[in-house]
Amino acid sequence: PVDGQARRCGARAAPAAACYRVVELEGRGLGAVAVRDIALGELVAAEEPVLAYHIPEADSGEASSSSWESQVQEQFRALSEDLQRAVMSLHDAEASNIGLPSTLEGVVLTNCFVRDESSPDGVVCVAMSRFNHSCDPNCEGSWHEACGERRIYASRDV
Repeated sequence: PVDGQARRCGARAAPAAACYRVVELEGRGLGAVAVRDIALGELVAAEEPVLAYHIPEADSGEASSSSWESQVQEQFRALSEDLQRAVMSLHDAEASNIGLPSTLEGVVLTNCFVRDESSPDGVVCVAMSRFNHSCDPNCEGSWHEACGERRIYASRDV
């Protein structure tokens, strides 16, 4: 976490008991599936991002020290080899559509979550990227700034 976040956040959020696992879903790659009943409002997962980027707003007067791509590349190089493999195992929609190998940029663009609705800043969380999109979701994610983590809660009984 960013310096001081743990103090402001207190204890990190943690699900009561493992409620999902990541499995191969035929024809869809890896995805998270429930392994037990999950109650409405229950915390399903909490995860600190492995990659994060900041994009200054055009009218903020804040100077951009680097592009989001260079921010992510620098952070990626600092990750352990295992985390680099985990990131690159995520889906790259652009590359897969045209039969090319995945790129870091494509993986980030496919799997990033905005920190909040009013910000262009984004994060990549490896485990949470395995939660598939649904037009009728049973879980909803949100960013918790004080803790520096993304959380997923059940939006109905699962």
